[in-house]
Amino acid sequence: MLQADLLFGRDIAGRDPVTDAERTAFLADIGQWRDRTTGRIVRETSFVIRIVADDSADTHARLAAIRHAYRERFRQESVGITLVPACASF
Repeated sequence: MLQADLLFGRDIAGRDPVTDAERTAFLADIGQWRDRTTGRIVRETSFVIRIVADDSADTHARLAAIRHAYRERFRQESVGITLVPACASF
């Protein structure tokens, strides 16, 4: 797995900035989350929780438990996760 952040500028030379409607159309044309069984595009609101913790077996187990609990409680097909190295201090 790879975590990637794509950064798109909205200012376009010689015209007004890219509108929200144009951005939405671009996303619809280029790629959306598709249901694994039916292949249909799925639209749903979502949220992100970022956790910064030590890279240990215990942390990985706790993250797995959180994902499992959310899937079970809310009957979700999947709960995504990305793991990337980070340098942080508290």
